[in-house]
Amino acid sequence: PILYRAARFRLHDQGFFFFSETPDQIYSEPWSGRWPAFTTWVLLEDLASGAFIHVYNIHLDAFSRINRVRGSDLIRERISSRDHPESAVLLAGDFNGLKSSVMVRRMAEAGLIRAPADGASFHFGRGLHLYGAIDHILHNDRLQTVRAEVLQKKWNGEWVSDHHPVTAVLRPRY
Repeated sequence: PILYRAARFRLHDQGFFFFSETPDQIYSEPWSGRWPAFTTWVLLEDLASGAFIHVYNIHLDAFSRINRVRGSDLIRERISSRDHPESAVLLAGDFNGLKSSVMVRRMAEAGLIRAPADGASFHFGRGLHLYGAIDHILHNDRLQTVRAEVLQKKWNGEWVSDHHPVTAVLRPRY
């Protein structure tokens, strides 16, 4: 899901696409035949400025590099062909790849900037920090990162997921 403040933003459009040959077909099978994975997206209008922002929430395949790479290509294609090409873009989610991965690099080649939230984001549900962040927040030049971090802590004494939350405070440049 994508949550937003209704007092600040108006929803103009929303949708999804699956990482497959038929991305607009719900639960379509991915290229390598693994489990369906997808992106949800919204188009919001900033009520304070009238500017538009596209928000994408992704989860790339954990087990298939082919699906991750082709999925990142599909994300780039959808972002580049979006309505309101002048809009701000925010892309967040589980890339299942480090900041140096081909998936994150392809987003950078498409003009997206990674909010520098470093530190392990996947921890096996046990607090084991074996490698850097695989969850990322990226944006285009219509937004500026004020701060970003991986929240590596338990909540009420429990690990609520096998991933730590990645957060960013962004400022509009529109």
